[in-house]
Amino acid sequence: MTRPWLVAGCLVALALPASAAGRGVRWADADLDAAMARARDTDRLVLVDCWAPWCRFCYEMDDNVWSLPELARVVEQETVPLRLEVDVRRGVGTAFARRYRVEGLPLVLLLDPRDGRVLRRLEGYQSAEAIVAAIDAARGEQATSRAAEASDDPAVLVREGSRRERAGDPDGAERLWRRALALDADCAAGAADDAALSLATIVARRDGPEAADALLADALGRCRRPDERDALWARRVELAGLRGPDELLAIVLARHEDRPDDD
Repeated sequence: MTRPWLVAGCLVALALPASAAGRGVRWADADLDAAMARARDTDRLVLVDCWAPWCRFCYEMDDNVWSLPELARVVEQETVPLRLEVDVRRGVGTAFARRYRVEGLPLVLLLDPRDGRVLRRLEGYQSAEAIVAAIDAARGEQATSRAAEASDDPAVLVREGSRRERAGDPDGAERLWRRALALDADCAAGAADDAALSLATIVARRDGPEAADALLADALGRCRRPDERDALWARRVELAGLRGPDELLAIVLARHEDRPDDD
């Protein structure tokens, strides 16, 4: 939703000389870790403006967008604003570029300071209205995420874990899925199988298919509904195929013993 005062404020700022209109965004004199800590302490987001000396539109945003006092007020109230030079060609900010997939500039990122995940990603030249709308949306998503994390409903935790994974936060996703597994120990809520299936992908990639298979076998010991067991067995068969023909045969035979009427 557009904030009406933002439009009016931008028009006033453009009409007045700089001394009368006020100042633009004041960027934090800090590195990313310090900005994250400051944002956690003050319950704000971290806004990262990625730029490089060769980026013409970065300079245009500096002159026409970041200089607007009304935008500065929102940005500084809701975020810790940080400007980072990211110029892979010169070897500047390469670790940040890899972590956050910086492929073009300008780029504005809104980060959750608790875990560094990206809440909103704005690529290319952005207006003040677009930045404020992104901040408002990110704040709403952050509030929803916090409520979900505090929930004792395993299904809510599974859904939030999936959102975290899509947002590029596998560690946060794993934490939520493991909590869902612990809360739904007997699979009564129907969430343990979904949590185990989601976890298996992360565990297989990090620790290997054997570790993922052990996790799925544990879930099979809890879940009794046929549809849940079918999904878990199917994933075990898939993982066994990666381990070799002997393992695949063993899993297929075990599945047949468990569900003989399905073959």
